[in-house]
Amino acid sequence: MTNVSEAVAVAIQHHQAGRLDVAEEICREVLAAVPDHVDALHLLGVIASLPFVPDWRWLLDRSDSPWYPRMRLFRQKKLGDWEGVFEEIRAAISERVQSSRFKVQG
Repeated sequence: MTNVSEAVAVAIQHHQAGRLDVAEEICREVLAAVPDHVDALHLLGVIASLPFVPDWRWLLDRSDSPWYPRMRLFRQKKLGDWEGVFEEIRAAISERVQSSRFKVQG
């Protein structure tokens, strides 16, 4: 990015695409260079005020879905915590593989 205005424009694009963590990082970089940049401050405030709530169709506090009864949902415990999600997936796969249904009979 060649200038601050372009960086903020890219941050807005990331925000609109739902990549809030990337938008936040860009805003923080802009504010490190220009601490009173109004657009970056505003966008960072918007990102900070957004509730951490999934889409209504996936309901809350459940790992199942009435629309997909055989599907299991893995959720971030806090925004951006993908490592926790992948750890839960690894544990679920391990549990599934170790279940008697998948044991090799010999």
